[in-house]
Amino acid sequence: MKIIKKRIYVIFSIILIIFLGLFAWQKCKVWQDRNVINIGFVVPLTGNAANHGTDLMRGAYMALDDYNLDSESPKTEIRFIVEDNFSTSRGSVTAFQKLVKLNKVWIVLGPIASSDMLAMVPIAEESQTILFSPAASSPALSNAGRYIFRMSLLAPDQTKKIALYAIEDLNKKEAGILHMNDDTGRSYMNSFVSDFTALGGKIVFNESFERTDVDFASHLLRMSASNVDVVYLSGVPQTVGLILKQAREMNMNVIFLGNYGSEGNDLLEIARNAAEGFVYTSIPIDPDFMKRYFELHQRNPDIGVALGYDVASIALYLMKQNPQNREELRSALSDLEFTGVTGKTVILPSGDASKDVELKTVRNGEFVEF
Repeated sequence: MKIIKKRIYVIFSIILIIFLGLFAWQKCKVWQDRNVINIGFVVPLTGNAANHGTDLMRGAYMALDDYNLDSESPKTEIRFIVEDNFSTSRGSVTAFQKLVKLNKVWIVLGPIASSDMLAMVPIAEESQTILFSPAASSPALSNAGRYIFRMSLLAPDQTKKIALYAIEDLNKKEAGILHMNDDTGRSYMNSFVSDFTALGGKIVFNESFERTDVDFASHLLRMSASNVDVVYLSGVPQTVGLILKQAREMNMNVIFLGNYGSEGNDLLEIARNAAEGFVYTSIPIDPDFMKRYFELHQRNPDIGVALGYDVASIALYLMKQNPQNREELRSALSDLEFTGVTGKTVILPSGDASKDVELKTVRNGEFVEF
């Protein structure tokens, strides 16, 4: 009797082993058939630029949802691996290294700030990893490397538009500048100085502030002493919001102008009524996309949302077309014409993007076309 039970146990064990082996083989085959592609993100989710990072990822995940709904390749799974750079260049480098070395990504979307991107360029070139920023604007990034791209407006393209507005529409011959002390802020400052003076204007005040500054009283007092009545600002939504708010509290009668780095909910929440009439350069957003986003979030999308949607859509399209060839992916991006929710984007040989520029303003607590 004991011998029979032992034989039954052995037979059952063999059957179980065979069954588990077949199950594991089948599961392995399914995963082999399923093509998994990773796309990395380096964005600010904390720190003073977190507003931009949150907006960008909202747009990116909308693009991923659309891709999954419309995809003709159900066996292809695309995953976003998101790393927080803490709104710093050091954090950007650490996040990028992690994505390249641990996650083995071929393409990284981000960062937002030019100074953060410039810190990442050497690693991207060495590792032959595509670095594709939705918003970096410094001219220093033009022709920065074979794997360096962006789909954002360049600082000179924006300052030409806003300088012309100050001279011709506002009839101002003197202007001041208050800019963030980083590569982004300095690029906007230098470009505005060049464009405004080329049009016959004169810069009578020019100071910088740090990314982490929250008290701008001393800057504003010196600005007031210069008797300037139009000032070009370059900062993130948080800092621009604080400057507008504090200028209003000091009863300053100044017209503030800016660029699309200013657009974000932090500006509206911090400055409130002080933001009314603020004019800045930006990119058009498709009305249908605005309506769809409003239905989801009960508010209009900031520019970061639209840029996030388009940069992710481009990456998703390219990865689907060239999932197994890094160089073909890079080559396709370097010769790209794409029409998305921010209009037409043409990637130039320099790695820069050609896009339309428009003026926007704050009206009734919302960012609208000027």
